Amino acid sequence: MAVLALGFTSIIAQTIVLREFLCVFSGNELVIGIVLANWMILTGAGAFLGKFTDRITGRLTSLTVLLGVGAIVPLVTIFLLRSLRNLIFPIGSLIGIGESFYGSFVLLMPWCLVAGALFTLLARIVSEAQQANRVAEVYSLESAGSVIGGICFNTVIVFFLSTFQALILLGLLNLAVCLVLSSKHARRLGVYVATALIFLLVIVAVAFNLDDITRGFMFRDQSLLFQKDTPYGNLTVTKQGEQISFFENSVLLFSSNDVPTNEEAVHYAMVQHHEPKAVLIVSGDIAGMAGEVLKYGVTQVDFVEINPWLIEVQKRFASAPIDPRIHFVIEDARRYLRHASTQYDVVLL
Repeated sequence: MAVLALGFTSIIAQTIVLREFLCVFSGNELVIGIVLANWMILTGAGAFLGKFTDRITGRLTSLTVLLGVGAIVPLVTIFLLRSLRNLIFPIGSLIGIGESFYGSFVLLMPWCLVAGALFTLLARIVSEAQQANRVAEVYSLESAGSVIGGICFNTVIVFFLSTFQALILLGLLNLAVCLVLSSKHARRLGVYVATALIFLLVIVAVAFNLDDITRGFMFRDQSLLFQKDTPYGNLTVTKQGEQISFFENSVLLFSSNDVPTNEEAVHYAMVQHHEPKAVLIVSGDIAGMAGEVLKYGVTQVDFVEINPWLIEVQKRFASAPIDPRIHFVIEDARRYLRHASTQYDVVLL
């Protein structure tokens, strides 16, 4: 059970942490590579250090302690990642390769060392219990847990749970394993500690919206109107004065009432056609851009966006124009253009 839980929680925690680094560091594929490299290095180091854990205390005690620590550390990691971003680095700056490397290395270290040590410790416990080398079987069980975790994340968690809700759920799972192991082996202190931590996580989940609190740290001096982790990235909507800004993975997409930007994005292209009728807008500020496009007497405006949540927040906060000529298409733009039957006069990217 503990091995399956390790695989289940590790893959989900890895996915969530990787997503958070992409968001907080405004990253791309290079940041993914840096984070994964550090993850593998540190987990390998943890696996090596795991063989020394039984020298400090008993193996069962080491196992329950590591599981308990592993239940809390991912929550602390994400909290620190969001709260320290604008304290360590200048607000609005792009984080470089070096900063991405050492920042992810330091923040990943606690959880990766614990996860690596847990695998080594579990392999030793199972092998000694069966008096045979069972590393392969332990690895298979851990991989099975990872597969189950990956399926759960992609089909349920990514759609219905926020970052901290998912991490608290993982923490409760690990603590439940601690509770079962402590009860089974009559470790009263372990039972008390695991029970207390379970109640603590439940109270935190009910009393505090950690997602909004920590996201607010990243947008200082702005009012947080909306934030959501979507399968396509984190969407955040803030308000400062009378201006509403839309961010995806902490990168500014557009702001309301930004007339000069909308005019530049639309008119330079529109005036190239003598009588535009059908216009395609690929993502962007539908409220501002569509308003400018409609000035040309067009008959059709198709707005293509792969992320349906981005369309919803624009309708909610940006007063997207209600006009029968505007049609929303939720699809990848490249795929849409391959089968689109409409011949567009102007395409705005």
